[in-house]
Amino acid sequence: MTDYRFQKQKYGHDPDRGIWGDCHRTAIACMLNMPRDDVPHFHENGPDPEFNRKMAEWLAFRGFVIATFVFRDDLDVVMGMMAQQNPGARYMLLGTSATGVDHVVVARDDKIEHDPSLKDAGIVGPCSQGFYWVELIVPITVAYG
Repeated sequence: MTDYRFQKQKYGHDPDRGIWGDCHRTAIACMLNMPRDDVPHFHENGPDPEFNRKMAEWLAFRGFVIATFVFRDDLDVVMGMMAQQNPGARYMLLGTSATGVDHVVVARDDKIEHDPSLKDAGIVGPCSQGFYWVELIVPITVAYG
């Protein structure tokens, strides 16, 4: 079986050239251990106001839902809390990368487990809205019974 947990995104973020990064879909693919290109690039044509709905429908069809949590704390506090409250659980962490754009990585406990960025840009601060976002992919039956 192929291990897709540590693949890189296909497109770097370069909106001036009409290219929208696909780190989020790549992180989802890594979390689900599936090929990146099997996950739709919902931002392919730029920011999509229907992104959350489209992603939720795509995941629900596969039996999953994303549980999202928003934090206004230091990165060490957010990741430390995840390690303490959810030891061993993989999650997606959204923040600002070293390249200055919003970015998604896969984390476990208080460490970044995998950075799908083509430049290994990591997470250096909160997203442009001022928050860190944590997303867990869970079976829909767990979330909704």
